[in-house]
Amino acid sequence: MFPGDTTMMISALPSGVTPASCPFNCIIDYQLATQKQVLVTAMSGTGNLVWTIARAQWGSTAATHTLGAPIEQQFGMAAPVFTGGSIYPGLQGVICVIQDATGNRPNPNWEGGAGAYPADIAAKAPPPDPNTQSVYTITWSGTVWTLTNFLSGGALS
Repeated sequence: MFPGDTTMMISALPSGVTPASCPFNCIIDYQLATQKQVLVTAMSGTGNLVWTIARAQWGSTAATHTLGAPIEQQFGMAAPVFTGGSIYPGLQGVICVIQDATGNRPNPNWEGGAGAYPADIAAKAPPPDPNTQSVYTITWSGTVWTLTNFLSGGALS
């Protein structure tokens, strides 16, 4: 795949990924020095193995990747949505990010913008160690969410 390409072909769909998953984040050359992030915007072709992509996402640059480059779907953390009750300054939320027995899962993408996660939350990456959990505590200030506590990589019990 070359830097100007806007489609990529994969050999098999990651578990649970369907056209309804679009758009979603994906890492090409996962866990390699050449790792880059793309946004998958559509799926087509036999078995949905042809993906339409937006290159150079989240500070990465478009680069050449070899046939068979490892990919990993990256999950996003949507901003908190309240469906009832009231939101008030001092309200707290707790988010747990768990690494399963495999470990080395990609870090979440935290949605930014008005009313979304605080900018400093992305700097707190959960460790890649298998069977661990990281806990984020966020607090509503009245206008924005702030990160008030981060506990990194505790063992799952």
